[in-house]
Amino acid sequence: MKRFKITKQILPQSLIITALLLLLLFPIMNFKFGLNSNIFPAVEVTIIFYFSSYHQLKYWQIFLAGLFFDQLYCMPLGINSLVFLLAAMGFEPVSKITVIREDITNFIVFCGYALVILLSRAMIMPDKSNGGTMAVIILFQYFTTIFSYPLVKFFFRKFGKYIYPRDFKSWQ
Repeated sequence: MKRFKITKQILPQSLIITALLLLLLFPIMNFKFGLNSNIFPAVEVTIIFYFSSYHQLKYWQIFLAGLFFDQLYCMPLGINSLVFLLAAMGFEPVSKITVIREDITNFIVFCGYALVILLSRAMIMPDKSNGGTMAVIILFQYFTTIFSYPLVKFFFRKFGKYIYPRDFKSWQ
């Protein structure tokens, strides 16, 4: 009976983690999309923001996540870490002032958060191979990221209890 209970806990967690990794790897493996894709949203921004607003990520966790995303998207080491840490430092005072867990406030703050991260990445690591279309690409990636956030939020609210079962009640 104990083995069944452990399997009941581990199986959903592993399925959720596998789904997240596939969501992150899908644009790279199948369509060769990268940071400057004008179709695929910046899923890493939505994941970091969601966990920062509902799970209180520490700076070292954000730094390690940034290094992971640097490796995943073949970017120079430290770009995402720097951008995510600066955004987290700016996000902290805003979250103390506003009720960030309210849905509409959370979405509005996410719009600003995503804009800061995407523009910071574009300024730190400009891509001159796109010619003059860099602004259009950032705009499309910004809008797809904003529109994907409610989906990611729904996904974590629905299946969050399988990822972090102990802390799930504090997310509600």
